[in-house]
Amino acid sequence: SPAEESFFLSAPGSPLDNMIKICVPPAIEEGKGLCTSSGISGHSINMGRSYTVTILAKNACLADVFATAVSNRVRSHLDLEKVLKWCTKKKCIEGVVILVDDHLAAWGDIRLNSVE
Repeated sequence: SPAEESFFLSAPGSPLDNMIKICVPPAIEEGKGLCTSSGISGHSINMGRSYTVTILAKNACLADVFATAVSNRVRSHLDLEKVLKWCTKKKCIEGVVILVDDHLAAWGDIRLNSVE
């Protein structure tokens, strides 16, 4: 079986920028998707204030949609509990990582590793 995949958590402006790796189970054969959105960096209009929101979903389109939707809901670390609870109710979301202010929150089929 294929090995787990690892990706750096790029969060420009955050002290955790490129300091954490997101590890996900093999996704390509199953058609899963991993997508990231930010309320702070990038060219897209986003009403949130997260450094980064990364979503693992049943496919790439859903990962993109929910990364944007979740990112728009995160305005501070005070939103994390509510937003993670919202994510758990979406059957197509398999994992989420959120970095906002100096807080990191994660849920689901994602593992995090610090970079040495």
